[in-house]
Amino acid sequence: MPTTALLPSQACTTRLSKHSVRQRRDLASCALRSGAASTSRFASQASYRFRTQQHFSAGNSSLPLLRGSRRLAVQCSAVTLYGHPGTRSPLVDWYLHEIGIEYESKMPNAPGNPHPFGQVPALLDEGGVKVFESGAILLYLADKYGGLDTPDKRAAVTKWVIWANSSLDPILFKENDQGKVIGTGAAGDPKGLQRLEALLADSESDFLVGDEFSVADVAVASYLLYVPQFFPKISMGKWPSISSYMLRCAGRPAYEKAYGAQNTEYVRNTCIKYMSSEGVAPKGKTFKIF
Repeated sequence: MPTTALLPSQACTTRLSKHSVRQRRDLASCALRSGAASTSRFASQASYRFRTQQHFSAGNSSLPLLRGSRRLAVQCSAVTLYGHPGTRSPLVDWYLHEIGIEYESKMPNAPGNPHPFGQVPALLDEGGVKVFESGAILLYLADKYGGLDTPDKRAAVTKWVIWANSSLDPILFKENDQGKVIGTGAAGDPKGLQRLEALLADSESDFLVGDEFSVADVAVASYLLYVPQFFPKISMGKWPSISSYMLRCAGRPAYEKAYGAQNTEYVRNTCIKYMSSEGVAPKGKTFKIF
């Protein structure tokens, strides 16, 4: 993506504005992550494999949950995702990686696309289940594979997923009558982002629902993280808590799996720029509007 971008370890040394301890911690974590991510990931996987063996030895039949409601990757060849990198599809990939579900990826024009309008993302699952629209797919996956097994748990995240699609998306992506994106409300100071900034600033948690990362964060953060990709001249630095939240979410290994290492580095560096005194995104190539 970018032709000139600071490495995370370099960017984290830039002079900071007056930010909270949480925001400083997010920047420090970004610097450490670049060298330790793969080691910690392999260690956690080995630990989980050991705990899983103990779990089944004790007579349990279901998979134990990872921290943040993640599950051990299972062979789920019945799950097929129709999508394309230049669309909203990668946010579904992100959540599939978060909960450890293996799946088959197909292009939009591949035979069998279940979307009634021939668009993406669209998902097929065992038993002939067909789901389209990114938010609906996220909620279906969270319900079946992500541990949303009670109405209370569903209520905690569903409101955020619906808000992301119905309110946040129109704020960040302004469309004309033909559905073409012509700008972003992030260029101004919309009430929706003001309120999100206040909620994140007042929260003692790093994420939207409780203390753990959830499908709610995938839905909200994915749209926020599209801003630096599609609108490189727009700075989110006026909302420091949102910028810090964006950096936290972009730092997850599953995000990098879904969006690619080069794009993820660009997004992380841009979030760091938001949090610096400059508040200007690094120069580089950006995505076409989906």
